[in-house]
Amino acid sequence: RLQMLDDPEKQRAEVAVYFQRFEEAQAAFVDMDRRDLAVNMRRKMGDWFRVVQLIKSGAIGDEKLLEQAWNSIGDYYSDRQKWPEAVRFYRQGNNQERLADCFYQLEDYSALEDLALSLPESSPLLPKLASMFTTVGLCKQAVIAYSKAGKIKESISVCVSLNQWDQAVELANAHNITEIDTLLAKYASHLLNKDRTLEAIELYRKSNHFLDAARLLFDLAREAAEQGRALRAKKLYVLGGLQVERYHEAKKLASGNHSRSALEGLLDEDVMDSAQTKMIESAWRGAEAFHFFLLAQRQLHDKNYTAALR
Repeated sequence: RLQMLDDPEKQRAEVAVYFQRFEEAQAAFVDMDRRDLAVNMRRKMGDWFRVVQLIKSGAIGDEKLLEQAWNSIGDYYSDRQKWPEAVRFYRQGNNQERLADCFYQLEDYSALEDLALSLPESSPLLPKLASMFTTVGLCKQAVIAYSKAGKIKESISVCVSLNQWDQAVELANAHNITEIDTLLAKYASHLLNKDRTLEAIELYRKSNHFLDAARLLFDLAREAAEQGRALRAKKLYVLGGLQVERYHEAKKLASGNHSRSALEGLLDEDVMDSAQTKMIESAWRGAEAFHFFLLAQRQLHDKNYTAALR
């Protein structure tokens, strides 16, 4: 190998390398103005600290090699679980994936979120960041990362797994996800199991499931009637009736014809079960009954017995 080198100084440097006298070899390479050979020697040794030192001293202007050196030093600190030091060098090496790992180990979720926001939409790192957020229960940040990556179904799945049902429904509505009915049913069941009936009604109302909202309102109205709270029962029946009316209006808009025939309406209702059909047909009967009951009570208290008995 020495015979292949025509320069005695190179031969001397190579001999020093062979006998592991690296400082002497580096000095020889520098003296002959071949800092690139010194860099190559240090790189083969894995001495990335000296590689950076040589590059910065003006040896070569190889940005790619300098980036590799920064990342290798970051790996050195990462292997020793010195995460803050690793972050510093990974930043200089523009290694976003390893930065994410360090932020996760440091539990610096704010920095992790900033990293997700800085990534382009096409970045393959976004789903990994979303998974990191999910494992620590940060739903909002996970949704941002998945949504930015165009993975809307994964965003919804995260919301469901973390019991953020309102956000799941909002996402499904915004992106016309066909599984919205299943999500709605799960969320409504979740609310009802916690006796949050009014929130379930509001959920159905906002998602245009007017008949489901009406059904729950009528259930509350019947409960109020059993408790002797006639005025509350009347108000709830009225609200339920209004939801049925909104259902009819939505059907008209969906058909593109505001003057639909009664036959078309009947055909639509043929696909419903008997309970829904009965609810639609008698939507206002509860409100009417309690209206007349309360009116009769008022007339009775006013001693207008004839009117009260009508």
